[in-house]
Amino acid sequence: MDGPTNNDLYAAVDDRRSSSSLTAIDAGLRRAHRIATAEGMVGERDLAEVLSTFRIGTVSRLIDLGCGSAGPSTAMARETGCSVVAIDISQARLDRVDRTVSISPLCADLNRGVPLHGPAFDGALQFDSIVHIEAKDHYLSDVRRLLRPGGRLAITSSTNGPLDDEARRRLGDVRGTIWRLSTEALLAAITAAGFTVESVRSRREQVLRWHESRRDALAEGKSELLSEMRAEEYQHALDRSSSVAELLGQNRLDMVFVAAVLPISWTAKLAIKPWVGVRRLF
Repeated sequence: MDGPTNNDLYAAVDDRRSSSSLTAIDAGLRRAHRIATAEGMVGERDLAEVLSTFRIGTVSRLIDLGCGSAGPSTAMARETGCSVVAIDISQARLDRVDRTVSISPLCADLNRGVPLHGPAFDGALQFDSIVHIEAKDHYLSDVRRLLRPGGRLAITSSTNGPLDDEARRRLGDVRGTIWRLSTEALLAAITAAGFTVESVRSRREQVLRWHESRRDALAEGKSELLSEMRAEEYQHALDRSSSVAELLGQNRLDMVFVAAVLPISWTAKLAIKPWVGVRRLF
């Protein structure tokens, strides 16, 4: 592939997060807006919904796809005692995975396929990373094969209609590495892969409030931040939060939570034994 790669993109993102002041701003905003993880916009409500619909227990096995430093699945493993395989393209992010819970990090480029065999998992998580997958239909079919009958899928993603190059630049998109799609196209891809969509929820207001607050905090802390960051890094952070807030406010961008299930055929139902030791949390 010509041009920047996903590794280049993630390395740039990690560089922009190296500022201690920016880290402190984001940590404070996460507490104020009940955002559960350092990466992405996964909130406490999103995690609670996954725990409830997945019925995760101590014998459950999850796969966290495009996990970053696996903040959401770490929280789930700590809460329930489940085990997780966490996959990301960035070894730097995987090095930050909390090893005090049952998480097995795996470095891989998901655009080249999921390097695992199934059915071996009870649930799959894809938080704010499916936009980086080019052949989504083929990829989601691979994910389906990793899941046991009745397995669950949870996806959070930005979705939108066509954006011009300037909007994409301000959002941080790198040409050739991120493929955005509409909510309808995302649901069609999930259904085509063999899943039944159970629920779709817009997270627009949650993410809008976050980015409005982040935009204002960046503007107010300009002098302090510029003492730690290059001017172009600061401008990118400000541009991104300003643009996301603007596009969300104009309904040109959405942030959705999708829950889906892999249906159990009648023949499969007869072959499956009831789970033992699964603790229902809700």
